[in-house]
Amino acid sequence: MVRTKSDRPVQVWSPLVLSSLNNKDFKLELMEAENMYDGERFIWFSPKYKKTITLEQDSFNHLLVPSKTINKITVYNIDEWGYISPALGSIKDFGDKPLYEEWQKNIPEVIRYNEPTVMQFPNITKKGIYFKNIIIEPEEIYIKDYKKSENILKGENPIYSDFGLKELTDPFLSENKHETFKIVWPSFFNPFFETGGGATAYYDFYWMKYYIKMLSDTTFKKEQIMQLIRNKVNTYTKDATSTILQSWLYPKSHDSKQLISELTFKFGVILKDMDEFETSKEVDNVANLKVNVKRIYSWLGYFWLELYNKLLEHNPVKFCSNCGQLFYGGRQDRIFCRKNENLTCWRKRAALRQKKKYDKNQKS
Repeated sequence: MVRTKSDRPVQVWSPLVLSSLNNKDFKLELMEAENMYDGERFIWFSPKYKKTITLEQDSFNHLLVPSKTINKITVYNIDEWGYISPALGSIKDFGDKPLYEEWQKNIPEVIRYNEPTVMQFPNITKKGIYFKNIIIEPEEIYIKDYKKSENILKGENPIYSDFGLKELTDPFLSENKHETFKIVWPSFFNPFFETGGGATAYYDFYWMKYYIKMLSDTTFKKEQIMQLIRNKVNTYTKDATSTILQSWLYPKSHDSKQLISELTFKFGVILKDMDEFETSKEVDNVANLKVNVKRIYSWLGYFWLELYNKLLEHNPVKFCSNCGQLFYGGRQDRIFCRKNENLTCWRKRAALRQKKKYDKNQKS
């Protein structure tokens, strides 16, 4: 599925539980996984593992990492044109639009939730690896933890001050110290936040909305806002390497013609059909070569990267004079978003034009 064209392949490490990178224990465990990573599709974290090992099961390689908490990372590879491997189902519904734009259209719902997540988790025995059901409890957020947390929005709180939510109580401030919550997004985003994303996704959603709003405010310097967004990108991303097979070829495997064309014109490997792809020694030689990639922790980090790249591509940025939405392209004097960018705004302006036309006819 084509998304935004990138200057190089991207690798997204998508966690089942979106742990904060400010968690020192998890950050060390993630660094261990990065140091040992060698193209595995899945990375598993568990206190039961005694050492970091790689195992093959069901045609996939699995990296098992000792940790204090239980988690799972699925590795997605995105080529320079935005094709994703493994595919993410309904992602095709939004065409070439950046994912962050759709994400920003919907306000997340916060619900009290105490149902655990049940999932298959790899266990190691003398006979090999087998999968067993385990339970992952929903995220707990305590009042005392909230008050100390990095998630407290210092200074002006965008959640309250800028989005009409001043009368709402913060959803994470519960009288019950052992309350558990879940963030609910539109169903399209379920593959990106399998367990809701927790407080990390919730606050980053509003920080992004706030930064976009600040870009339209003349009292803020654009360079300062871009630096804040760049800091977010740097938090989630790092330079890494991958193989051509993973980063360039697998994402194009949905289209055999494009894959064969890519091998021919980019790498000089000529194939008659896809049957030769599996047996060709020339393909093997090319497939295992290393290339530079941008590694991103979570789809949340990918959304921030999309926003930053879009702002770099379209500078200066523009905002609709009616709804305030960020838009790109068109004439230099364009001041409104288009129908395909914000249908609600377009309809309101169309209704207003009809009313003005009607009032004018009545006067004449």
